[in-house]
Amino acid sequence: TAGGEAAFATIAELKVFGAEASDGGDNVTFYGVPTASVSAPQGGGNRDIAVICDGVSPAQDCADTSRQYDTYFPGKTETVESFGYTFPSTVSIHKLVYQEGIHFENGGWFQGGSLRVEVRQNGEWQAVTLTNTPNYPVGNDLASFGASFEIYTFEFEPITGDAIRIIGTAGGDAVFTNIAELKVYGVINGEPDSSPEPVPSFSTTPGPF
Repeated sequence: TAGGEAAFATIAELKVFGAEASDGGDNVTFYGVPTASVSAPQGGGNRDIAVICDGVSPAQDCADTSRQYDTYFPGKTETVESFGYTFPSTVSIHKLVYQEGIHFENGGWFQGGSLRVEVRQNGEWQAVTLTNTPNYPVGNDLASFGASFEIYTFEFEPITGDAIRIIGTAGGDAVFTNIAELKVYGVINGEPDSSPEPVPSFSTTPGPF
């Protein structure tokens, strides 16, 4: 509780220390700011885009829609949608791990094999050539997709940029997709800005996405 007659508190500096990452220390997810092309969805998912980097990986039988961020809103037509991160300085990235959300009868996936990874270099989005096969489904109906909250790994030769995203055409009759977690692996290049943009608390402006 803030103190004094004016009821306020102050801080000069706050440092956080933790154990070494179990993934080898190349997870740079929390260095970035999460971004979605649809910033004000009206579905049953979490309205806070920061849910995609909260470190919680739901089980496949999870029915809690608050564990995902979806892009649903009524009356949508076919649209290309994306989720990703922007970084305060360049990052050399070599892997992206995407955990999708819940599949519904009317959507909740990327359709027709359109899902791909792009990295932004000098303000331009560049497609990434994968070195593995994530086996993401290529259909556009519920039967084409497996369990909800599946995890897909995208690996590629190290590429440097200041933003990364997964992007594709939203699927289903309601034309929407969703995401539970998105992790980025790589190496930070250079020093971050002295005051990087904070993680948004509810939604984020689409910006370049």
